[in-house]
Amino acid sequence: MSIVTLTMNPPIDVAAQAGHVRPTSKIRGAAPRFDPGGGGINAARTIAALGESVTAVFPAGGPVGRLLEDLMRGTGVPMRAVPIIGDTRENIAVTDECTGEQYRFVFPGPVLTARDVVRLSNGSSVCV
Repeated sequence: MSIVTLTMNPPIDVAAQAGHVRPTSKIRGAAPRFDPGGGGINAARTIAALGESVTAVFPAGGPVGRLLEDLMRGTGVPMRAVPIIGDTRENIAVTDECTGEQYRFVFPGPVLTARDVVRLSNGSSVCV
């Protein structure tokens, strides 16, 4: 039996470190790290790491959606990306190297159409 996870609003998680974060200043950061994110995707990665059979199902749209698919391929976790018209979202976390404080920016995702939702639910039932 295979486990299926469904992530309705996945992001690309972008993490970077920077010197001291100050308002109105241009702040140089280290090269960012990009990871596939979202509860279902994170669960699928953990389930796969534990050696269980799992498929991650999620919507993907625009350039960020293509990057999400590429990043998921890199994890080796089986997936089914459902194409959508809207753009997949990004979350950004910047850690201030001086204070250790982290600033998290979470952006809204695309509005899924009724058709998108049906295709996502069909994708998750087909994989079971």
